[in-house]
Amino acid sequence: MLSYLRLTLKADEILIADLAQAAELRCVQGSVWLASNQHSADIVLNGGDQHSLAPGHLLLEGQAELHFSGEALNIRPYFKTLRRGSR
Repeated sequence: MLSYLRLTLKADEILIADLAQAAELRCVQGSVWLASNQHSADIVLNGGDQHSLAPGHLLLEGQAELHFSGEALNIRPYFKTLRRGSR
């Protein structure tokens, strides 16, 4: 069965997630920077872009509406708000 998770990532947030199964990530609007322990290079997705993700740890930053999809989707997201300009 195909499962979906829709998230809105705000400009001052990062998303840290563990992905238990392979999934597709679609950036519906905005843009997002993605780093994964399964990819050697960072990835930037803009509105309309889609990328296949292998199971593993993800770090996403940007301002975007995101849709994850996959068979038996099992993703544990954790949001962290960034403090900008504090010393």
